[in-house]
Amino acid sequence: MTDNTFIYLHRKITEWEWYQKTNTFRVFVHCLLKANFREKNWQGIAIKRGQFVTSQYRLAEELGLSRTAVKRALEDLRNTNELTYQTDYRNTIITVVKYDDYQKADPLTNIKKTQLISKEENTYSKHTHYIGNEEKNVCVGNQKKTVQPEPELSESQMQVLRAYARKSNARNIDAYVHSLINNGAYLEILQEYEKSQSQKRNEISITEKEKNTAAEVEKSAAEFIARFQTKEQATEYLKKNCRNFINPLQKRLMKKWEIKESEVRNGKSAV
Repeated sequence: MTDNTFIYLHRKITEWEWYQKTNTFRVFVHCLLKANFREKNWQGIAIKRGQFVTSQYRLAEELGLSRTAVKRALEDLRNTNELTYQTDYRNTIITVVKYDDYQKADPLTNIKKTQLISKEENTYSKHTHYIGNEEKNVCVGNQKKTVQPEPELSESQMQVLRAYARKSNARNIDAYVHSLINNGAYLEILQEYEKSQSQKRNEISITEKEKNTAAEVEKSAAEFIARFQTKEQATEYLKKNCRNFINPLQKRLMKKWEIKESEVRNGKSAV
């Protein structure tokens, strides 16, 4: 798509059901911006007007959102028939269902108008850059906006976000991380990471408890068997307690002193 073109966005969109759901609204507008306004061929496939080729990972990187947030937004839009999409193991073809209702004109016929708007923006826009986490003042035309500084995160939290960026196949890791921080998506990512770590800690804790319990049982068993210093003592105990049923611990005692089950049940001498 030509960079100096634009899309139409009617004011009635403020009454749309997804307007106040930030991620869903952002994904939809992004799809309008990315969709072809003319049919094009891509790797032997005709990508029609209102369609474009992408992936959830690519959308997440372009929007600075988590892949989970993008997936939920796409599901919202598909459920209300705003979008449809077909996915294979590499790519997704997204179709804006009512693209012609939103974009009735070919943007190439409006290049001169777009160039005029761009020229006016360059004339009246000023950008003041600051270093570090100081408050930034951005002046556009006669309006002044205040951009809040990024939250201070620990090095371990930054490592988690960098790992997420690498998993998302981000081309610029640092830029992707900063976009996650700026739009607040980092909170969900850190919460999911902490949840998974908590589950791992619980699993380790349960495993340790099981090991400790098994060790205590084994210790008790060893102490029980150690009570019998001779075969005669063991045999006498077994004759009194094992006529109807022999439990595993008693079987261990019999094995240690090589006492046969028939000797215990029939009351024969063990010597």
